[in-house]
Amino acid sequence: PASAPAPGSAAMVVEVNELRQENARLKEKIKEPPAGHNQYAAAAAAATVKLEELEAECARLQTSVATLKQQAQAARTAAVAAEESARKSRAECDAVRAEVAAERVNLEHQLAEAVTHAQTRETELEELKKLAAADRKMAADERERRLALEAMHARCQAEHAKLRALVPTTAPAPA
Repeated sequence: PASAPAPGSAAMVVEVNELRQENARLKEKIKEPPAGHNQYAAAAAAATVKLEELEAECARLQTSVATLKQQAQAARTAAVAAEESARKSRAECDAVRAEVAAERVNLEHQLAEAVTHAQTRETELEELKKLAAADRKMAADERERRLALEAMHARCQAEHAKLRALVPTTAPAPA
């Protein structure tokens, strides 16, 4: 019927209770059949059918509620599992971040050592370049001195030859 209460509503529960009471009252009247007994029996039968329909609807709704409760529990369980998974993922990410940070510090330390080493080598190279330049200058100075000495030696030999030419080769015999 159009005016029937919504299934599972408080009005339906009230209606079911009223119909049960009406059914019980009618069953009592049936035991003592008054005048118009058939009218009461028909009403009782109709009430019994309506009551059975409503009880079937209540049973269906209770099953539906139980199913919904199970689904809600399953959803809560899934949410807890998802939250735990997310927590583990965050912990793993934090561990990876810490590992990366430690590796970065290690690499920065190695880079600083490499830069210091390179600077030391560069300083040593500059010193070696200075020493090589000084060695080249000393070698050039040494060549100039040697050439000057050789020239002086050649001049000395020439002077010596001139002086020998002036001295008589036969010496007087001693007396």
